[in-house]
Amino acid sequence: MRQLSSVIKALGVERVIWIDDIFASIAEAEAVDVVALAHRIATEDMFGALGLDDMASEEEPVTELIRMFSEDQELAKRAGDLVRTNVSVDLANRVMQSMGCEAVPKSGADWQAALKRTEVTYQNTLFLVDRDFKREGIDDEQSNAILKQTVAGFLKADTSNYCVVLTKEVGIEQEATARKEFLTSILDGEQDKKDLIRFSVISKNVLDNDGEEVLSKSLRDKLAGVVLYAMLQKVESSLDDSVIALRDIIVTEFIDINKAVLQNSYKEGVSELEVLLRIIQQKHRIELAKSLKTGEGDGLHALLARFRLFQIDGDNGVEVSDHIISGELSRICRAEVMTEGPLVNDLSLPIVPGDVFAEIETGESADKPNANWKGELELDKEYWMLLGQLCDLVPRGDTGLSATNMAFLVRFTVKAIKNHDKSLQKGQLNNGRMGWMTVGDLALHFDFREVLSANVAALQLCSFNRNGAAVLWEGDTGANVWSLASMARARQLMLKSFLEHKKVPQQLQYYGTSFSEADTSRQLSIRTKKGKRIFSYSIRRVCRIRDVEASEALGALERYWRRPAKPNYFVH
Repeated sequence: MRQLSSVIKALGVERVIWIDDIFASIAEAEAVDVVALAHRIATEDMFGALGLDDMASEEEPVTELIRMFSEDQELAKRAGDLVRTNVSVDLANRVMQSMGCEAVPKSGADWQAALKRTEVTYQNTLFLVDRDFKREGIDDEQSNAILKQTVAGFLKADTSNYCVVLTKEVGIEQEATARKEFLTSILDGEQDKKDLIRFSVISKNVLDNDGEEVLSKSLRDKLAGVVLYAMLQKVESSLDDSVIALRDIIVTEFIDINKAVLQNSYKEGVSELEVLLRIIQQKHRIELAKSLKTGEGDGLHALLARFRLFQIDGDNGVEVSDHIISGELSRICRAEVMTEGPLVNDLSLPIVPGDVFAEIETGESADKPNANWKGELELDKEYWMLLGQLCDLVPRGDTGLSATNMAFLVRFTVKAIKNHDKSLQKGQLNNGRMGWMTVGDLALHFDFREVLSANVAALQLCSFNRNGAAVLWEGDTGANVWSLASMARARQLMLKSFLEHKKVPQQLQYYGTSFSEADTSRQLSIRTKKGKRIFSYSIRRVCRIRDVEASEALGALERYWRRPAKPNYFVH
């Protein structure tokens, strides 16, 4: 199957109507200025495109062209097509033949007449509409009316139709901007978004060479979203079924669901909301499997088959990794790996491997939230990631204590993902001293030589504060804080540890220690407010990286520590 025909089939198109003034008869076209046309052909050396290669060697090619255009109207029309649109009738016909479906060429005048016939209806049709019909004597206002009537009359009337504007007024890089302008200035925003997803703009200037390939790629890039949108509707329908089914399960099997949510949130150090979402996700997968078994023509299985046809028109030689996503999708991709601060700190979740911390700068106080504190990673800033075993770090529900108070904080820097690895030294990567991982559109550069011995008990203070700061106030009874039972007990234990001793216990002096520098900046700070002491460390929890990536980082750290030392070689 050819590229263009596969895209046409994937869209579900059975008929293509190409509306363009290049299909107008010679009699319908305006008189051609043969003198200007001859000069343009000669200046841009277009002799070969007209089959007149020998003309370039003539002493006066312009004069000869003027004579030929005056005597041969068909040749003049071909030259006019070449100059005005860069798309000739021959090229258009070749492209239509490769579509693999019924293709109907129409001039602007023909289409105007068709629009006046109220009985005309179309289904599964792709309309390719030219933007300029001046050589037929159709002005801009009439051209706008043609486009507006086509969109309003056929896209809105039937969801199986598509409309693509072909225009030489914009380059390929301005196509997205031109689409917005058409929607606002010509269509007046009258159409619904689900209708406008089937409307697009393609630059006509790029169709002169490899027209089939260019058109197929443009249609795929701009209209494949229609099939994806239909797939999303099917997924949404099965999600509704999943939620309804889960409601019934909660009613009939409440004890089991209740235990599952409570136990998993406790064991994994995550919120009950996350556990509930995972239950819904698994139930949704079961419902999707049922949907795939149905043999409906517009079912999920059929839509998947259509969507996969777009892969036939692949980006030849272009690696998928070369594509950088942007907009809201990049934020969604990042959220798959990184949970933002508010979803961790506001829910008073315990410290777990993958939690990311930032040092509070000098002059700032942990108990006074700063407007500059972000709940996500920022470019070119340094952070610390907590590494260790989940089962060792999560506080036990009955005691509020962790199995161990020691873990590791590893320093990393955040970089934009594009060409991020060029700044890394290959030697340091090869010997394991440095490493990196991606978080959506970000890259985290680790330096495994910069590791702190983390005090889990001290870092747990970040779990008691909605801003993620490591702070605990003597006068805070915890009555206004809701949390997991394990965290409520951990909070009581920390207050007891601070208050029952005249001096701060040695094990709580620092939140982290290093062997390469003084740890004074990581020391516990105590100040008094309204007669009550405030205990704090100069660190705050920023966000959380998924456990899979945290385990990967821990493995890289362990490999660096276990690497064999190379023997010394002596020169004789």
